[in-house]
Formats: sequence, C-alpha cells, structure tokens
Amino acid sequence: MTGSAASMGEELVRSIHPEKVFAFLPGMTTANLAALYGLDEPAYAAIRDRFAVQTAAAARDLLAEPGFAAAVDRLPFSAGQTLAVIGESTTDAADSWLEILGHLIRQRRPADAIRLVNAAISGYPTTMLQRVMTETLQRHRPGWVALFAGANDVLRYGTGATKPLVTGTETGRNLAEMRRQAAAGGARVILMTPTACDSARIAAYPPFQGQQIWLEDDDLRAADGAIRATAGDGDVVVDLSGAFGSPADAAMLRADGLHPTLAGQTAIARRFVERLAGSSQA
Repeated sequence: MTGSAASMGEELVRSIHPEKVFAFLPGMTTANLAALYGLDEPAYAAIRDRFAVQTAAAARDLLAEPGFAAAVDRLPFSAGQTLAVIGESTTDAADSWLEILGHLIRQRRPADAIRLVNAAISGYPTTMLQRVMTETLQRHRPGWVALFAGANDVLRYGTGATKPLVTGTETGRNLAEMRRQAAAGGARVILMTPTACDSARIAAYPPFQGQQIWLEDDDLRAADGAIRATAGDGDVVVDLSGAFGSPADAAMLRADGLHPTLAGQTAIARRFVERLAGSSQA
C-alpha cells in the first residue's frame, strides 16, 4: 500500500463508520469493514488501536491538570447510567472528545459502570438525526442525552447556493423535537453549541472545492442561536464558542478548517467536563 493510500485509509477509519449506519446488515464484520477502507484486517485494527492510544493519552494529560480529576469525579452521571450523544462527525470521529471522555470516566470512576453511546453519524444534518434519536432512545433508554448537532445544517452545496442545507429556523425546530423526545423518555438533556471553524480554510480546501461545499459565518451563528434557544428548564448548555480561542487557534482545526484536531477534541472534552461538573453543584 502506498503512503497516500494508507493515509486515506486512516482518514476514512477516523471519520466514516458504516457499521453505525447499516448495523442491520449481516456482513458488517471487521474483515469486511477493513476491505471497505481498502485495508486488510490487521492494518484496520492497528489504526483503531492508534486512535485509542491517542485518546487515552489525551485523557491522562487532562487528569494531570490541577483540579480536573476532581471535576470528573463530580460529573452528574449516576452509577449504571447511560449517556447517549446524538451528533455529527466531530463526535463520530475515532479520536473524538467522547472517546476521551470515556477514558476519563473509566480511569477515574471504573466501578460506576457509566455507559457512553456514540450515536453520532458523520455528515448527518439535524433532519436525519431525528431518526437516530428515536432509535437511540428505544434501544438504549439513556438517562442523559447530549445533542451536539447543527454544523452540517449550515453547509452550502453548490457554487452560489442561496441557502444552507437546513435553515436556522428548521434547525431550531428539529432540535426542539429531539429535545422533546429525549425529555419525554425521561432523559436529562445536554445541548452543545458549535465550535469555531475557519470559513476561509473551508473554502480553500481542495476536497471541499471539488464538492462545492462552503459556509457562511452568519449561518453558523444562526445555528448557535437556535441551539441556545432550544434549552429548557433543567437542561445543561455546554458553550463551546470560545473553546478553540477567538479567533480559533489554527492548531485546533484540521487542514479543512472544519474538523477538530486531537487538541481541539481535547478542548471540547475539557469544556464538557467542566460544565457538567459545575452543573452538579448548582
């Protein structure tokens, strides 16, 4: 395998997980998944292991920060509870903030048997995530549901597109319906705002140029506003607007200007823990 092919395989393993979209198909074996990425099974397993090592190391670094371990201890998840996250590629990534959170909880609170369900799917707008929400509630009966969605809604497809994929108004309606479903199922709701991105880097990124994908900053701000407006009594809002710095630190974003690096994912995990730990004291 050439270096470029191996690199492409690694990026696909990071971001695209067909076993989550097509879990009902009987052929979703490790060997067949590896083949979809153009890899053999050992190479696929090695990539997954590397991501696990990286996220575990990020968790250890966070726990070494003053006071952070105590914050993990204060997370308001009871023993045996399930936290399900409905989201997009930032959460779906194999090196995501949720993977880091899982390491944090397992390292600090192993006896609590807190379960994390990654119900995020790369590329899904909030319109599609409504189906994911319904399936997740039925299958996992989570005590907590986090909504970290809306960034795909604001993307525009096609040169000169006159609207984003999903308007800010419809994003708000979709989120409100998902929040209603989660609350009706007895789950506490967490709403997470979008992280900063770099619209100039997005516009200049060759793969996005090839697909004519771009965004306007005003659309991202509208989605942010819709998320905040959706929060109800008892919900927790994790404000990520400044998590990457203002303007965003280039080291927090991958070359595409849209997706977080491991440093960016770690910053999200830090904000999540600090906010939830603080909510437990409210």
